[in-house]
Amino acid sequence: MLDSALIDVRVLPWRPRARVMRADTLRDNADPFTAFDDLQGVVVGLVLWLVILIAAPLLVLVLAVGLLSIEVPVVIGLGLLLLLIRFAGLVPWQVLVIDGLTGEERHERHRSLLRAARRVRAVNGDRRVRVRWAWC
Repeated sequence: MLDSALIDVRVLPWRPRARVMRADTLRDNADPFTAFDDLQGVVVGLVLWLVILIAAPLLVLVLAVGLLSIEVPVVIGLGLLLLLIRFAGLVPWQVLVIDGLTGEERHERHRSLLRAARRVRAVNGDRRVRVRWAWC
């Protein structure tokens, strides 16, 4: 038997959609002459650029200090919640079975981690259970 299997663990149980921008959108908005219509626009642009260059790091530091105390517990809480949901069986474990001859991948879903590990051991004929981690 040439099949091999592994447990496919996705950290985020959903798949984000790919964002695509058409090339026409970028080409239509890339007119270099609109920024230099008059001298006043150039001066205002340079002043705003300097203000942003100076104020942006200060704003980032203030927000980082203020939001870090809120953000870290929220991220830890969401991580623990996703872990609890996964081990409770609400989000199934995926076993990826790869056909050795054709290279075709087949996904099987198991609600229990023990059943998923048992299936991987049965396919591989080995006690080791390989795991592949992916973000999404």
